[in-house]
Amino acid sequence: MLKIEPPSPPRGSLTLPNDVLALPQSIVSLTTAGPILVATDGSLHADPAFAAAAAMADHTGAEVEIFAVLEPPPHLPRNVFYDAFGADEAEERDALELGAQSAILRTAVEAQLALTVGHGNEWPITVAAGPLGVTSRRIANDRNASIIMVGRHRHSLFGRLAGEDGAMHIMEWVSAPVYIAPTGARAVPVRVVVATDFSPASIRAAHTVSRLVGDSARVYLVYVAPALDRRQRLAPPCMTMDEARTKLERLGRTLPLPMGVAVQPIVLFGRPAAEVLAFADGIYADVVACGTVAIAPSMGLRDRLHVGSVATEIVTKAACAVLVTPDPTHISRTVPM
Repeated sequence: MLKIEPPSPPRGSLTLPNDVLALPQSIVSLTTAGPILVATDGSLHADPAFAAAAAMADHTGAEVEIFAVLEPPPHLPRNVFYDAFGADEAEERDALELGAQSAILRTAVEAQLALTVGHGNEWPITVAAGPLGVTSRRIANDRNASIIMVGRHRHSLFGRLAGEDGAMHIMEWVSAPVYIAPTGARAVPVRVVVATDFSPASIRAAHTVSRLVGDSARVYLVYVAPALDRRQRLAPPCMTMDEARTKLERLGRTLPLPMGVAVQPIVLFGRPAAEVLAFADGIYADVVACGTVAIAPSMGLRDRLHVGSVATEIVTKAACAVLVTPDPTHISRTVPM
């Protein structure tokens, strides 16, 4: 893809602070003490997450645990349900139904583990009931998860807006990195694209993915200068190509990459998500890493259309695996525990 230097904005280029890459270790590091968590609903769509977790565990030496969240189904209005059975009997029936569904789900997950990874891997399994986002966050925090593996399931636009995309819902709540694995993903990524705007979340993505690559990998650090929006009178503030490349090179020197890994800074121009995806397709990337600002109130239609739009577009359209890292300092302020 042709790399085009963006025009300098009328008021001069934007200069980032010198310490923009000097982030706290808790933000950029992959917590090696915590396990890899595999999120599953027992369906075939989660199978790639098991294979990816097994390969990542072999590469990093981390432990692996599995969790499945059973979201209680909606019942009839409380007064109708309770009028029919009585309060005590209704609560007892709810508990019995939830216990039966949990047992079925656990059996399905055990079979999924045996079929995807093998009987020799006795990974602990947790089945919990509750809302997917809140429950996933609680489990990830309790386990001090280093990363969460989920399988890719292509949803329609309406399904994503309605909250049916489990991977997207987990991303909105957890503070751990989320790795979305497609079918047939390479065990240890060799060609890695890191989309960065030099925000804490995107720098954390670069540091996280650096611990997952092999010795012969090539890492492309990609910055996309935004194109002029026709609705704006002035061009958005951006860096010149030389400034962006310098900052990308500085970022590359801070990454904990294995010996032999090549790092290449790439500066593009246009719509960030579209340019990153086109570049990733052009080099046959194994994984695209990016950051996002995760916000988790009750997500309405308008929120789902706008929050994390670049990361959302990369997740929903990328042909390869995607690693998404939220900024945990932002999440801790906006999401109640």
